[in-house]
Amino acid sequence: MRRVLFLDVDGVLNRWDFDIDQFTQSFVAVRAEKMPLSTMLAFLDPVMVARINLIVRHAACEVVLSSHWRDLVQHRPGRWNDACASLGFGFKVVDFVKQSMQLSRGEGIYQWIVE
Repeated sequence: MRRVLFLDVDGVLNRWDFDIDQFTQSFVAVRAEKMPLSTMLAFLDPVMVARINLIVRHAACEVVLSSHWRDLVQHRPGRWNDACASLGFGFKVVDFVKQSMQLSRGEGIYQWIVE
């Protein structure tokens, strides 16, 4: 049986004191490929990143990113994986949940599961 962890990092791994305006500007710049993905490291709490690494390692599962952070790499897991070590992630993602205006995040996850 395939073991999959659906990961959403939106706000979950952020530093508690991050500047939302600076975050938004950086997010837009990274998505437009004007800044490297590693720019987002400034907004991540290293303790939270270490915890998610621990969870993934102990769960021995594949990771599917359901986060809006997938937008940062134009929904290409390979690009995410190339840069994930610079963000402190000790795992790679195997896929992204498709984004849709018609589907909630939960519905998108369900659609990924049944496909």
